Amino acid sequence: MYLYTGSAESDTDPHVTAMNNRLLKMGYPEDKLALHFNEEGAHGGKYWRSVFSEFLTATVYGEIKPLR
Repeated sequence: MYLYTGSAESDTDPHVTAMNNRLLKMGYPEDKLALHFNEEGAHGGKYWRSVFSEFLTATVYGEIKPLR
């Protein structure tokens, strides 16, 4: 599972970060969960485009690396 958010995301973060933490607490395998927190990020194509290849690698190929 790939989660992406940024500090400019007042509508999604801290909810995305909370969901990540909740999943881990419930036992979701950490090696199957990727959270990318972009300090300068926001909800928009410019930011999403910058992590799209990372998203594809995580979801299509299952190569989850610690992104936090």
